[in-house]
Amino acid sequence: DTRHTMQYEAAADEDGEDVDLIDAQISDIRSVFVNNNSNSLQQQQQQQQHVHCRSLNLHCNYLSHLHGLPFVLPNLAELNLSSNYFTSIDIPQLASACMPSLRNLDLSGNKVSSLLYLPFLPGLEELHVAFNQLDSLQGIQDGAPNLLLLDARGNLIADENEVSAPLTSLLQLISLKISGNLLSTQ
Repeated sequence: DTRHTMQYEAAADEDGEDVDLIDAQISDIRSVFVNNNSNSLQQQQQQQQHVHCRSLNLHCNYLSHLHGLPFVLPNLAELNLSSNYFTSIDIPQLASACMPSLRNLDLSGNKVSSLLYLPFLPGLEELHVAFNQLDSLQGIQDGAPNLLLLDARGNLIADENEVSAPLTSLLQLISLKISGNLLSTQ
């Protein structure tokens, strides 16, 4: 239903000043796709809940943080932060207080080097961290205990213990994508 989907392109006013792209007054949006935006997500409005938004796609927006995300997304199931500039997975806005229904998180194609500070996301079922700078999966077991799918292809993992040890407590994991790492086959 296109009336519940919003798609934004990068925007600037005539003087080149940033233009706010997310209207915190819209309460019934179900899906938001923000494309090629070098602007900030900050707004000077009070935090609002967007109860109908189930999918937020911020792919390729030059983002390195989500500071100032102007709303709580209690029913957000999918968040795509792929192909941005995140260097850390320590993103407080991902906490279950802001996004308690988050099931699918895509951080592929960023510069994340560690999963140690992954916020506790008990409902997270899919985590995509392919093509980052990870040398270990340590931290995944604490942040995403109910993970079903983990895509960690194309990282810098060279020691199989950095994979096997964290995964031993992920009892529900049914799909692991780990190809393209530095793991030896000895």
